[in-house]
Amino acid sequence: MHQHTATLQALRSYRFRKPKTFRAYLGLLQGMFLILFGAHGGIVLWSSVSGWVVVKLVVLVGILGAILSVSQSVLAQPQIIISLIVTDAAILFTTGSRGSDAAMLCAVMLLLAMSSYIGSVFDFGLLSSGLILGYGVVLQRDAALETEAVLVLPALLCLTLVFVSKLGLLDEEIQRLDE
Repeated sequence: MHQHTATLQALRSYRFRKPKTFRAYLGLLQGMFLILFGAHGGIVLWSSVSGWVVVKLVVLVGILGAILSVSQSVLAQPQIIISLIVTDAAILFTTGSRGSDAAMLCAVMLLLAMSSYIGSVFDFGLLSSGLILGYGVVLQRDAALETEAVLVLPALLCLTLVFVSKLGLLDEEIQRLDE
């Protein structure tokens, strides 16, 4: 039991170094998320735009503006990145669109990529699991869990594992270059 507690504690405290230019990557991912949400939310057809979609778009543009304008030290804080991603996910999952749409799946993958900029493996695992669970709830809402769309959930979990392994390799390479 003590070894399990020590392992869990080590996992919670392990931090990855973020690349110095992660703001550009995070901004790119947020911009792509905004474009996907616009296409997914029906913005292409202006006749079908509701007031809530416009409000959600303004919030997403505000998030992009915040990513590009706040200081790097503020943006590097895990709680800031987590709050941005949770806000994006809440906006995405409350659009009322079908969870099995390709745009929604791509947006979830973008959110998983954005969550990889959290420095902690534990926080990344928690957030990415929450995103996948949220997507599963959307699929359940759409009664799509009985279809082949449910196969996306294990694929997203595998994507999360790939991000974790790549984060570890990246951190080792950064440490090697610093020596």
